[in-house]
Amino acid sequence: MLDWGQMSILGKLLGLEVLKLGDNAFVGERWVTPVGGFVQLSVLQIGKTNLVHWEAVAHQFPLLRRVSMKYCEQLVAIP
Repeated sequence: MLDWGQMSILGKLLGLEVLKLGDNAFVGERWVTPVGGFVQLSVLQIGKTNLVHWEAVAHQFPLLRRVSMKYCEQLVAIP
């Protein structure tokens, strides 16, 4: 398991178009999406997590078309 802060490493992968995270792949209550990351991401799937606050703005995911979140009961809102 990794902390949500480490997601910035994946966000730097320029060719990343689909990201499917299994149950508890990342843990922690806050994910602040880094500026300049996930520029090619079109599909994001997040499995069970204890994430509560996800901070991001639209230009951080310019090509995102599909978001699937399963068992993320504590998440307050999807940005």
